[in-house]
This record gives sequence, C-alpha cells and structure tokens, in this order.
Amino acid sequence: MTTHALYRRPTPWPFRLLGWLFVAAALLTVAALLAVGGTGAYYELTRTKAGDIEAMIEEDLPRVATTDQVLRFLDSHAIEHGAVQPSTAADRRLLEAGVPTGTMTISGIVRNDGYALQLRDVVVWFILDEEGLLEGHLVYEVGR
Repeated sequence: MTTHALYRRPTPWPFRLLGWLFVAAALLTVAALLAVGGTGAYYELTRTKAGDIEAMIEEDLPRVATTDQVLRFLDSHAIEHGAVQPSTAADRRLLEAGVPTGTMTISGIVRNDGYALQLRDVVVWFILDEEGLLEGHLVYEVGR
C-alpha cells in the first residue's frame, strides 16, 4: 500500500490580499466598538447625576433656606440658574409633582458634556413658599 502526499498549491496573491483586508477590517471594527464603549463608560462614571445634586443639597443647604441662600448655593456650585419666577403650565414636571401653577421657583441645570451617544443633563427646581423660604426641591435628569 502506498501513500500519496497531497500537494496543495499556494493561494494566489489576490486571495491572500483579500484575506488580510478582511482581517484588518475586522480588527478596525473591534477597535472602534471598544473606543465607543470606553468613552460611554467613562462618561457614565464621570458625569454629574441627579443623586449627586441631591447629596449636595442635603449637605450644603439648610432645610428652611432663604432665596438668597439658594442663589448662593447655586452660584457656589457653578450651577447655571435663572431668577426667582412663578411656575407656569409649561413646567410639566412641577405639575406632576403637585406644585401648583404660579408657585415661586428657581430653576437650575447642570450640563454634562462628554463623548457619549446620549448626553444627560440634571435639572433642579427649588420650590419657594409665599415668604420666599425653601419649601422643597425637585431633581431629575433629561436627555439632550
């Protein structure tokens, strides 16, 4: 019984080149996916969240604060904010929280910048009573 060695001719160069191009495209795709995933994870770890703002309010603002104390709090934490103004019917989240239209409020926003597929900002509303004292607050996140 005799054995024959199977001879295989080398693959022609155009097919070898095509194989290497396929491998290179696959590696670039994996690298791009890792980069997007990495920037998204970094953004989630470093962005300001609603819980962070809640903790700052609990720590730095007295329960019964004056309007000036609320404005100083916002300025000291570099939170973009507006003036004291009455709430309107367009403030849907306030209405959902049971705050009547016309209640004096101060609104603020923390804009999170970064490299993510969806950026999320934190909105804070300070609800004031008739005397201008802090009655409560509402903090939530919104997508851009």
